[in-house]
Amino acid sequence: LIETNIIEDDDDSNNSVVRPPIKCLLLCTKANDAIPALESVWDRLLPSSPLSSSSSTPSSPAKVIILSNGALAIRNAIRKHFGEQHESTQTLDKRAQIEFATTTHGAYKTPSSQSIANNNNHNRNGNNLAARQYSITHAGIGSTHSTNKEFSRLCQSIGWDSSFLSKSDMNVMLWRKLAVNCVINPLTALHGVKNGQLREVKVKHGGQDIGIVTRRILEEVSSVALMEMESLVYEEEDVVDNVELLQSTREQLSVPSLEAFVFRVMSDTADNISSMLQDAKARRTTEVRYLNGYVARLGQDKYGMECPWNTEMCQLVEDLPS
Repeated sequence: LIETNIIEDDDDSNNSVVRPPIKCLLLCTKANDAIPALESVWDRLLPSSPLSSSSSTPSSPAKVIILSNGALAIRNAIRKHFGEQHESTQTLDKRAQIEFATTTHGAYKTPSSQSIANNNNHNRNGNNLAARQYSITHAGIGSTHSTNKEFSRLCQSIGWDSSFLSKSDMNVMLWRKLAVNCVINPLTALHGVKNGQLREVKVKHGGQDIGIVTRRILEEVSSVALMEMESLVYEEEDVVDNVELLQSTREQLSVPSLEAFVFRVMSDTADNISSMLQDAKARRTTEVRYLNGYVARLGQDKYGMECPWNTEMCQLVEDLPS
C-alpha cells in the first residue's frame, strides 16, 4: 500500500470510505476464488504512469504476486478475464504486473482444547461457538521462492528460507509443482486415501497400478510443459545460455525426473490429506480445472495435443458428489 488514498462515496450515507490504492498484492486464495478476489480490488491497483514534471522517474504498475495452487492457470485466467472484460491486454499490462511465488510452508487447523470443551457444552446446551475455535499447527519449515525480489527479501527478513528466481526457473518450478498436483490431488480425492497410500499395491485406478497411471498423466504434463517452456527459454537474450537453459529445462521436465519427484513428494507427505481430498469430503468445488484441466486445455487449444489422462482425471473429480 502507498500513502495516496482513494476516496469512494458510499451511496447509502454521507460518509466516504477511504481505501488506499494497492502497489503490491499477494494473491493466495484457492484457485477458484482468484478472479473474484482480484475483481474486488481491481480498481485499487495502482497503474503505471509516464515520466512527468512532478516525477523524475515513471512508476511501474502494481505487482500481483500469485501464490496459489494452479498459478500458471490463474495467470492465464487473469489475462483472459481482465483483458476481455475490462481492457485490452496492452492496457492490462499497465495496470498490473503479474509475478509468481511458491512455497513449501504448510499448516493445518486442529481443534483447540477450548474448542473440545465448548463442543461438550454444545452437546448439552446448544452452544455453537465451538465450530469457530481452532489451533494452527505448522507442518514443518519450508522454503519460499519468487520472481519478485522485494518479496523474497521480505521473506528473508523474517527468517524464512527464501530466494529470487528468474522467470524461466520459476516456470520450471511451477510446472514441477503442477505435475505433483496433477497426480496426487485427483488420485487421493478419487480413492479417498492419504498421499502415501497411493504407493500401496492395493490401490488401483481403473484396474491399473497407480504407478502406470502416474506415468501416463506425467507423459502428458511433460509434453505440454516442454512446449510451453521452449518458447519462454528462447525469449532470453544470450543464445549460449539459452542452449544450456533449454537442456536443463528438458532434463527437469522429463518424465523420469517428474516421476521421481512425484514419488518423493508422496513419501515426504505420506500422512498428509491432499487439499483436493479435503475439498471432496467437504463437497466443495475442487481446483482440478486449474490443474489437470489446465494441462488438457492448454495441450488441446494451443498445441493440438490430446491429453486423455488429464481430461479423465478432471472429469472424474468433477463428477464426485457435491
